[in-house]
Amino acid sequence: MALRGFIRSMNRSGAWWRRIAIGGVVGTQNYPPLYVEPTTQPTTAGSAGDMYVTTDGELSVYSGTAYVPVARKAIAISLPTHAHAVDSFFFIADRSYVVESVAYVHAVAATDAGSVNVQIKKCTGTQAPDAGSNLLPNNTNAGFNCKSTINTVQTGTLTGTLATKTLASGNRLSLDFTGTTTDLAGVALTIILRPL
Repeated sequence: MALRGFIRSMNRSGAWWRRIAIGGVVGTQNYPPLYVEPTTQPTTAGSAGDMYVTTDGELSVYSGTAYVPVARKAIAISLPTHAHAVDSFFFIADRSYVVESVAYVHAVAATDAGSVNVQIKKCTGTQAPDAGSNLLPNNTNAGFNCKSTINTVQTGTLTGTLATKTLASGNRLSLDFTGTTTDLAGVALTIILRPL
């Protein structure tokens, strides 16, 4: 199946509006473009693939459980063993972004007697991975609990300060571990960024 799409801004009665046209060919059948006008998110469940355009012009598609903005960037991090759980950079911004969400899970919990946490940090200039600004106020600004129940996703509560969670080109994101990560394994993190 081949799909074609375009976004066109038009001036209608002095007001700019956006229209998205998506058409395609399935087998030998050529389907005419489907036009999607700006609207608000539907209040009822849709069918997988349903689309709408937000008032700020972003396309969202229904995934089967929720409307998901198309223009997001997902960063996936996997740390198989505790030897990999070290302070380190994992992303360098190639443009401006805002961090929209962070999630964490581990398959084997850390076993050290003290607290073991991982914080997501925004680093600027020449800051080291452990010296940036905290993005997660979870657990009194410690970040995710690496000793929590295994195989249970923790969803991060992001800082409410927009400037802190906004990345400029060249800014970096890092992991900052505190405590001893003995036995910690099967760590996965997903960070969602929205381009600005």
